[in-house]
Amino acid sequence: MIKKMRRSYKPFKKQVSFSCAVLLLSSVFLLMSSCIPAPELPDYGLFENLRDYSIQTFEGAGLVPRSDTPEIFTSEYILDLKGLIKLVFGAPQLEVHLFLYESNEMAAGSLNMFEVPPNSDNYVDFAFSFRPSANLRAPLVHGDVGKAMGGMDGSFSMDFYNLDKDTLDLDDFFGDQLVKINQALDLVEPYQRQGEDRGKYIEHLKDYSSVIYRIEIDESYIPEDTEEARKDYYDAALEAYKLYMDAYFTALSRLEGEDTVIEGNKDGIDAFIDILYDKDFAATMGKQLFGNDFDTYYLDGFWRDGYYGPGL
Repeated sequence: MIKKMRRSYKPFKKQVSFSCAVLLLSSVFLLMSSCIPAPELPDYGLFENLRDYSIQTFEGAGLVPRSDTPEIFTSEYILDLKGLIKLVFGAPQLEVHLFLYESNEMAAGSLNMFEVPPNSDNYVDFAFSFRPSANLRAPLVHGDVGKAMGGMDGSFSMDFYNLDKDTLDLDDFFGDQLVKINQALDLVEPYQRQGEDRGKYIEHLKDYSSVIYRIEIDESYIPEDTEEARKDYYDAALEAYKLYMDAYFTALSRLEGEDTVIEGNKDGIDAFIDILYDKDFAATMGKQLFGNDFDTYYLDGFWRDGYYGPGL
């Protein structure tokens, strides 16, 4: 019922979302048209390394490819870009790569990559979500890595979202793995957004954010415009991701299922996805990119909406 209601959002809401997207894209276009495009800068293999390390970690934790991957994403899926969106991405087409995994402990381990143009090995976005089964007292992990383009700095965010703060304490969940969390935070500390910039893109998720363990960095904080300084930034981002992944999956492996947390986690993930679908910029942009395929991509694919784990 929740999914059905979400998929039938009213035309007025669609119009508002479209207007917001057009306004944002128009702003980007104006910025691009007033600047000389900068030459493409290397990402030092960051996106491929994030993908490969994620899949390696999934397989080490017993995750397997999902049996219910939407059919349209089981082979090459290419989007034709038009108008302002084509200007933003700088190409007429974009290829979507979805890697969807599951296990008894992980309801949905999802990775998404945008390759522009197709078959170019040029990746501009890497989004990820690790959502445990609802009978586990654990946070979900969600984040996004974006490549600099269209006058915007590259960025990397990663957070542990607590769906039921009444029953889950993140420090208790991580235990001795907090050593790795703190090592990761030390690595990215020079690049963390500060002041009003920090958290401004997740106002709609602030009730779930870990806050102190949130990684939110961007390239504007690189101290000098040199290849060495840029590589240090990318190396720090990759190593922090690895440390967070290791800490999370180690902590998750020590848990046993608890019936008492199931309903709270179900309600939490339903509310979380509803908020993202209605208010998150990635969803607003996605509705314009994917058109009629958006719900299949976002709800059935990336978030696996309505599924909470085996038998749940």
